[in-house]
Amino acid sequence: MQRRLLLTLPAALLNGAGRPIGTALQAAVGPKGVPGMVAAVATSNEITFQGAYGNVTMDTVFRIHSMTKPVTSVAAMQLVEKGELRLDDPIEKYLPELAKLKILTGFDANKKPLLTPARRQPTIRQLLSHTAGFGYTSWDANLAQYGGGEPPLLFEPGTKWQYGTNVDVIGKVVERLSKQTLEQYFQANIFAPLNMRETTFTPNQALQQRLAPRGVRQPDGTWKEEKVPMPAKITPNGGGGLVSTAADYVKFMQMFLKGNKTVLKPESIAAMRKNQIGALSIRKMVSTNQTLTRDFGFHLEAHDKFGLGFQINETPYKGGRAAGSLAWAGFWNTFFWIDPKSNLCAVMLMQTAPFFDELSIAALQAFEHAVYQ
Repeated sequence: MQRRLLLTLPAALLNGAGRPIGTALQAAVGPKGVPGMVAAVATSNEITFQGAYGNVTMDTVFRIHSMTKPVTSVAAMQLVEKGELRLDDPIEKYLPELAKLKILTGFDANKKPLLTPARRQPTIRQLLSHTAGFGYTSWDANLAQYGGGEPPLLFEPGTKWQYGTNVDVIGKVVERLSKQTLEQYFQANIFAPLNMRETTFTPNQALQQRLAPRGVRQPDGTWKEEKVPMPAKITPNGGGGLVSTAADYVKFMQMFLKGNKTVLKPESIAAMRKNQIGALSIRKMVSTNQTLTRDFGFHLEAHDKFGLGFQINETPYKGGRAAGSLAWAGFWNTFFWIDPKSNLCAVMLMQTAPFFDELSIAALQAFEHAVYQ
């Protein structure tokens, strides 16, 4: 597969091109690869491939982090369908406490933050498409220096694309309008209709016992395995926090191939699959902490777009997904894509750190190439 991710990929993994999917994935596991992964491929109606390799099984439960965001986006679109939410309304209509957002422009000589009032408030559409102005400390040096407190915007809404806590805010809107927690709302309105029985913010003891360990890359290139317990108190967050399995997430992805009118109307799915950022393009996110995350950006040279909850590639990946595919990822290297033109969706779940680790990305590339071979 050719993605030109600004990485040098291990030749052993790329040699998996043309082999059966399982052979390519098995080659990606080990001391010179990743500790383990679960992968699945499906059409709109059936799973056509699934496999587990290394230190996990098909029943393993994964923290999917920002793969939560598309789920929150679906919840928002359900509220749009009900007339309770409008995409072009300013956020202050639903969260009045955000009526006076300010933009962080830098710091003075005494390292005091320089803040200026935003000329306009971000809209629901801008939040869902990451053009509202919120960022993450992991990929913005000014925001990392800013520290705690109510996070400021990084630019005037609608003028740039910046990955950030935008969908966290959407989650608060869903809770405010539905008068439910995200856990309650998701279970009743998304997970139950899709029969996603093992996706939740609050896993019970049985699910927790099946959680995958996290592999942390060491300076010598080896992996150190860590068991990370769930926190004692869990607050559902629209931007991340779900646990799930490959089989469950396939059910979510299939909705965007065949539709599921009990969850979303076809026009809502069409809106989520459409470029919502106009002439803007996604851009490289530069890490402020390389032990947590590498710099990241998919298909940057093709100037990819963003819909309502998904990255959209307007040109095909050579040897891989077709134009118009939807995709995103999670912080411990979980990935998916949905390819409507090919009637195909795929998910690859790992639990490795840092995010966008070179070997984890190489395994993902080998998987995609093998799928389309």
